[in-house]
Amino acid sequence: MDDFFFINGVVAAQEPDTELWGFIDESGDWAMEPCLINAPWDFKENGLAKKFDEELELIGYIDISGEWVIEPQFNRAYQFDTLNDGTSLAVVEVNDRWGCIDETGSWVIKPTFGYIYPFGENGLAFACKRNSDRYGYIDTNGQWVIKPQFSNDKEFRSGGFNFVNGLATASPY
Repeated sequence: MDDFFFINGVVAAQEPDTELWGFIDESGDWAMEPCLINAPWDFKENGLAKKFDEELELIGYIDISGEWVIEPQFNRAYQFDTLNDGTSLAVVEVNDRWGCIDETGSWVIKPTFGYIYPFGENGLAFACKRNSDRYGYIDTNGQWVIKPQFSNDKEFRSGGFNFVNGLATASPY
């Protein structure tokens, strides 16, 4: 097998009968038994990927061996993003409140926001307060860098909310 496709000695593979995804090692043996509904391309630099627990109907994060690193406890969640400073954060939701966790599952930003989009490499995320339709940008401490004053206009959503070359799209409220 070509090493080009292997990362950390494993490669994603789908079991044809169940259509579940797992990982095989270089000998073709399952390193992680098929248990993922979606293709597991989303293992991030930190080695974690989100996984939905069907029994609990909650999301947590697993490592490449399929073991829970962060137990299922979130209603909705994004994958981890690695910022320019090497920090790795995931935006997650619990009981209609959004916050951010680190790789250990500890809250970096407590779940108090109405919504938070994933962070850009610059460490800013498009977010809104609870019960508000005005968006601004927060830093990785949950502090407003640009106060909520913009709409969440779907026209701008397709271009993303993160800064590129120091600029971001925004629609005045």
